[in-house]
Amino acid sequence: MINPSCYTTLFDTLNSAIGTALTNRFLYEPQLVANLLVQITQQVNRTKLHGVSVESRGIFVHQQPLVRFTCPPSLAQSTCEIGDLLVLRAERRGGVLRSRSAILFQAKKENRFPVRPDDNFSQYYLYTTWPPFEYVHSPSSLDGQFRHITGRDIGVGAKYLLLRDQPTCAAQCQSCAITARPLVSVLSRPECLASELTTFILGHGGKPFTYPALQGSHGWSRVMQDLIDNTGKQLSVYMGRAINGRSKAPRMCFLTGEPETGWLWDTSIHVNQAWYDADQEALETLGDEQRDDGSAGLSILGFVVTDDEESGAR
Repeated sequence: MINPSCYTTLFDTLNSAIGTALTNRFLYEPQLVANLLVQITQQVNRTKLHGVSVESRGIFVHQQPLVRFTCPPSLAQSTCEIGDLLVLRAERRGGVLRSRSAILFQAKKENRFPVRPDDNFSQYYLYTTWPPFEYVHSPSSLDGQFRHITGRDIGVGAKYLLLRDQPTCAAQCQSCAITARPLVSVLSRPECLASELTTFILGHGGKPFTYPALQGSHGWSRVMQDLIDNTGKQLSVYMGRAINGRSKAPRMCFLTGEPETGWLWDTSIHVNQAWYDADQEALETLGDEQRDDGSAGLSILGFVVTDDEESGAR
């Protein structure tokens, strides 16, 4: 759908945003993820592409839902977070959002490559095998629910995001952030984050999903719906401060400007720029160890792609 000539412009934009976000690479991982959301959404939304419109929004959440599963070699029950950052893409055709896809990232500060993250074997086992798992420490609607992700293409939908002290990609990429697929032995197939996101926005990456998921399903689409719905519904003091000083407000406001409107899964976009800017400012001043309230959801970075003909008709 996107003109291939847009690749260079989009790559340069993302490379600049990521480089700015990671200027101080010695910050804690949560702060670096928050910085990525701020810079990527701001710079992508200012970028003009030929023949297409790309809109980006993000939600920062410093606490993730946990999942529990059986992990070798002891076959004991292990618990870990399901991920740090969910990147979503939707394509608007005929006024309706379609062709949704996603990449779930586990972020890690790591300078070695190739590497097997031995400091968290449970997390690595989850991303290499995706055994059946149960939600724990999640909202009551999810707690105790079982899911099982299957399919050969899970490797394009669940990856590691390595935040490094020194750039290791091509000379034109200085972001110090690379993505990699978890294999049984080591992380493999490295790609700079700017390139990964550019390809993803162009519609050639990630794992497709349907929203809402089919009733009774327990796979990838159901997990995406779990993460999207429960992140948006959770209340946040940061959003409350951004909206008329209220103590708490739904995090979905960060995406839409409207508490009850789903952005990547609805037919319209409603952005209150004042709310958005206010919460971006709150993110920029977030302390390294400061934790958001609420126990569910994970950070989400979303893109909606519309061709110019439809974009101009709205």
